[in-house]
Amino acid sequence: MQELKRSFADLKYSIAREKILNEVFDQLYEEGYDFASETITLFHSEAEKSLTELTARLDQEIVNFHMLEVVINRLKGSGLIIGAARLADACLTMATYCDASNKQGCVVSLNHVKEEYQLLMSKIESIRKLENEIIAAGGSI
Repeated sequence: MQELKRSFADLKYSIAREKILNEVFDQLYEEGYDFASETITLFHSEAEKSLTELTARLDQEIVNFHMLEVVINRLKGSGLIIGAARLADACLTMATYCDASNKQGCVVSLNHVKEEYQLLMSKIESIRKLENEIIAAGGSI
């Protein structure tokens, strides 16, 4: 159990050091494990929808930059709710390109947003795996 908890603490420290997640993520757990889990699941679902919509909107011949900005800001807000600092920063960069009506900048920055999202979700999956192992071993988060 101690080894699992140490691995869990090391992983969270590493993720914080890389600024993938900030203290807001830990604050979710102060509200309870179930609350944090539900919030993360909701974020994942909403983020997937937003990324699909952003990709579709950028694939159009005539891009509605205002709507792109609305969607990217929604994704940024969702990310901030769970403490996804780097994702939020990437979204902010894309919002700047949307504001400038710069399609190429939006395409490049959307790719960066997607990379940050994939990294974030992989780290969250690692956290969840360790949480489940700790709980299965009789521990608590």
